[in-house]
This record gives sequence, C-alpha cells and structure tokens, in this order.
Amino acid sequence: MKKLPLGIQNFPEIRNDDYVYIDKTKIAYNLIATGKYYFLSRPRRFGKSLFLDTLKCLFEGKKQLFNGLYVYDKWDWDKKYPVIKISFGAGIAKDTKKLTELICLNLLDSEKENQVTAYDKSNYSTYFKTLITACYKKYNTPVVLLIDEYYPYGKMGGVISLPPAFNSAIYFKAIYSHYLSEDTQNEKI
Repeated sequence: MKKLPLGIQNFPEIRNDDYVYIDKTKIAYNLIATGKYYFLSRPRRFGKSLFLDTLKCLFEGKKQLFNGLYVYDKWDWDKKYPVIKISFGAGIAKDTKKLTELICLNLLDSEKENQVTAYDKSNYSTYFKTLITACYKKYNTPVVLLIDEYYPYGKMGGVISLPPAFNSAIYFKAIYSHYLSEDTQNEKI
C-alpha cells in the first residue's frame, strides 16, 4: 500500500518514494498552454507548494518523474527552462531587513541551481533583474518565475510587527516590475 504524503511538498520525493500522488499535471499543462501569468490563491494546506514544485520539475525537464502521468507524452522534454523559485515558506520576515535577507537567499539558491552569476547584487531588486538576465543569456530561453508563500508576514503562530511606514507592496513591485518589464526573457509564472 502506498504511503500518504502528509506535509511533503517535494514532487521528486513523492514520485521517487512511492507516495500517493493525485495527478494534477493536466491542470498544469492547460495553465501553461493557455496563459502567461497566474496568481493561484488557495487556502493553507491546499497543495500550492507541491503544485509549484511540480511545475518547477516540469519546466526543468525532469521527464522520469512524470512517467505514467497525464503530461508525460504531451510535454516537449527536449526544451528546458531556467527556473527562479522564490519561497517564503521557510521563514517569517519580521522587518524589512529580514525580508530583504529572505529574498536574497532565495535568489542565491536560484543562482546556484541555474549555475549562473548575477552581476549586480547591490540590492534585491537589481540582483533579481541581473539574475533573470544571466539565466536568459546562458540558456537562451525564457525564464520561469515561481513564487511560493508570497505573503511572508502572516504565517500562523507569530505576530509580526512591521514599521508603520513599511509597505510590502513596494518590495514586491520592485521585484515584479523587473520580471514583467523583461518580457522577452520570461515565459510563465
């Protein structure tokens, strides 16, 4: 009997360790085929992180993980995309400094995974822009951006006190504006 993947958000782990997996690759395939930017809003514990990890593996061309699933014989496995995944699920940003550190750590992880070097890390906004550019130049294909837990302040179990003047929208606008303005280098969110 297969195991239930309670709390597991790692698609390769679920597929490789014989956990129960409800195939959502048809949904993923249809989203990718019919649009460009998506905001997926669901309640907590609804599988958003696992779905984003599934998308990441799909865009990275990890064909073996999709054997037996809907998308297996429909996806172009020869085409791989650089993926920048930003996840705020691992931490709580209690102030602007912590939020900046969390964003930069995510960008550093993506830099290593894509085996590129962003040439300007002077602030998180230019770091993000130069990371997109470096990925695009190395792979000559659109860059995929996946953002998980986009709201890093309201996690259960903690009260966050931000300065009254702090507006998280400013932070995210600085990130997204680079991504959306570099449309030739980007494919899907």
